[in-house]
Amino acid sequence: MNMQDLIGFTVMAPRYYFGDLPCMLEGARRIYEFGSRTIKLVLSPNYRGEYPHNHDWPELGSLTELVSHPQVKPVFDMNFHTFVLEAYPLSPVARDCPFMHLTPPVSDDCVVLDENTGLGEPIKRVFCSEQLKAEYEEIYRFASYLHEEYAGSGKTFIIQNWESDWSVRGKGDPNMDPPPEKMEQLVTWINNRQDAVDAARRDHPGSGVNVWNCAEVNLVAHALEGRPTVTTCAVPKMRCDIYSYSSYDTSIAGTQLSDALDLLLKYCPPSETVGDKNLFIGEYGLPENEFPVEQQLSSLENVVTLAMKKGLRHVIYWELYCNEKSLTHPSGCRGFWLIRKDGSPAPCYPVFKRMLEENEK
Repeated sequence: MNMQDLIGFTVMAPRYYFGDLPCMLEGARRIYEFGSRTIKLVLSPNYRGEYPHNHDWPELGSLTELVSHPQVKPVFDMNFHTFVLEAYPLSPVARDCPFMHLTPPVSDDCVVLDENTGLGEPIKRVFCSEQLKAEYEEIYRFASYLHEEYAGSGKTFIIQNWESDWSVRGKGDPNMDPPPEKMEQLVTWINNRQDAVDAARRDHPGSGVNVWNCAEVNLVAHALEGRPTVTTCAVPKMRCDIYSYSSYDTSIAGTQLSDALDLLLKYCPPSETVGDKNLFIGEYGLPENEFPVEQQLSSLENVVTLAMKKGLRHVIYWELYCNEKSLTHPSGCRGFWLIRKDGSPAPCYPVFKRMLEENEK
């Protein structure tokens, strides 16, 4: 795989923008012009908050409606080779899945889990066949649309969730080990999405488009310590085409990243569609305003080097424009960026540019 496909960038909830284009399209154009052919986007019920600038959003009821909308479709029509999509259903029933947000029970066959959020009374999270059915149908229609609309393009669309190890931990406490039933629910949910993607693939043979289902993990350092994680307790029971690692827990320091990748490659079941190297790094990066430049660049180089050595498909940098607020830095941003708020290039910009240009020689 060449560097333009290996190295990707994310556009999600930018705190600033340049010009008058819808911010998703603006970001996509900047990434394409920079030389990458891999882009990561977020598609969810919070589309207004994830892409707030220069978008006049209507009420949308499905993922297919979202990606076919005139403000979004030009992005998907661009000649990117790979689109990585953190995708969650927009339909009212499916979006009440417990791996998205909190909701009251909606039918008699719900599995109800208590969660101590530290806010007083436990909050109920639910998971039921009605939600599974609704999500299956929406993911199937979405995958089918991609097969049909982009037939013959050779594009790859990866439909994934976000950081499963947080999803099974309620309030996101890294010191809390999730109960086994949470892992089983996650497996059921992910495999249900896989079933939908598989069905769409079967119904569109020879489309010339790859649509893959993906599960993302994060706290792999916990697995290296022998603690229960999605990697060790859930991934072996999944049937995904491909898997993603949001790698901050090992890539920032860098000392455990190689071991974490080896562990993931051991536990991720090979797939018929992608094979036994069905892994990529879905997030990495350090905020410029909180870490020394030398550490930022060392971490970046280490991630890319190890990904190539291990045969990973992509490394996706977080992100093009910063999405996180800082209360102390004058820019108001933590500094997860390729391009700063003032329009100047971040220290990582020339490093990535060199990698992408060297590949063209």
